[in-house]
Amino acid sequence: MVAIRFAVSSFRLSPVQELEGDNGVQPSTTMRANTARYLMVAGDKASVGKSSVCIGLLHSLVKAGLPASDIAYIKPATQCMRVQPVSKYCEANGIAHAARSPLIFYSGFTQEFVNGEAGTSDELMSKIKKAISKVSDGKRLVVVDGVGFPTVGSIVGCSSAQIAAEIGASVIIVSPGLTGSLGTAVDSFSLNRAPFDVARIPVIGTVVSKCPQDRADMMQRCVSRWIDLQMTRAAPPAPFQLFGVIPHSDHIATLAQKIKDANPENSCQMATATTLAIDPAEGELIEALCSSFEHNVNAHAILAALDLSP
Repeated sequence: MVAIRFAVSSFRLSPVQELEGDNGVQPSTTMRANTARYLMVAGDKASVGKSSVCIGLLHSLVKAGLPASDIAYIKPATQCMRVQPVSKYCEANGIAHAARSPLIFYSGFTQEFVNGEAGTSDELMSKIKKAISKVSDGKRLVVVDGVGFPTVGSIVGCSSAQIAAEIGASVIIVSPGLTGSLGTAVDSFSLNRAPFDVARIPVIGTVVSKCPQDRADMMQRCVSRWIDLQMTRAAPPAPFQLFGVIPHSDHIATLAQKIKDANPENSCQMATATTLAIDPAEGELIEALCSSFEHNVNAHAILAALDLSP
C-alpha cells in the first residue's frame, strides 16, 4: 500500500497567494534568480498520461529522498479549466504548486490571439515565466507539466518546447504504449523529441505509458536495446534513457473515467479549499497511479540524470 497524505501542510502559502502574489513579494520576471532545476514532462498528445506521470513522479521523488519542501509543480499552459488531481495531490502533500495555469487555451482563445485581442506572445510568455519563477522560489526541482504534444501552443508562441527553452528545462517524454507496438512508442518519442532537439533542449529520457501488461517486458527490453543502438551511431545523440514502462491498468482507467463522468463540463473553477479537496474516487486513483509509477519507473535514475542528489 502506498502511503499518501491527504492533510494540507501548513508551511506553505495558498495556491491563490502563490499565483497572484498576495504575500506582498513581487516575483522575478526572469528565471535567473532561481537555482531550481526544471524538468518538463512532455508527451505525444492529450491523454497519453503526462499528468498521471507527474503525480507518480512527485510521489516517487519524495520516496527517493527528495523532501517535498524542495519540490514544486506547475502546468504553465492547459486546455482544462478545472482543478486537476495532480494539484490536489500537491496541496495534500506539502508540495508548492500553482493550482491554476497562467495560460488557459479556452475555446476561441487562439482566434482572439491572432486578431490581437489576447495580448502578445511576449506578454503571455512573461506571465508564464512569472508564475514559474514564483512557484520555484527556494526549490531544488520544479516539475513542469506540458500541454498536448510539444508544439501545442506554438500559435501563440507558448508551446511546451518554447516554454522549456525559456526556462532552461530538461525534458522527459511520455511515449504511448497502449497499442503495445514497439514502433509506435519509439517513433512517437522521435517525433516528439524533434522540437526540443531543434531548440537544443536536453531530452534526458522517456517513460512508456499504458503498455499492455503482456507487452511490458518486451517494451522494456527492446526500447532499451534501441537506445543502446543510437549510442553506437557515428554521430550519436545526447545521452538519454528509458526510465520505465508503466503497464496499462483497467482499474486506473475505470477510476479515471468515473471521475470524468462525474465532472463532464470543463467549466472554470477557482482554487479553493473545497475544489482542492480530494474526494474518495480521486484518492483511490491517485494512490493507484503512485503505486504503479513507483513500481515501474526508476526515480533514482531521473534524479541522477538531473544531477540531483536527495
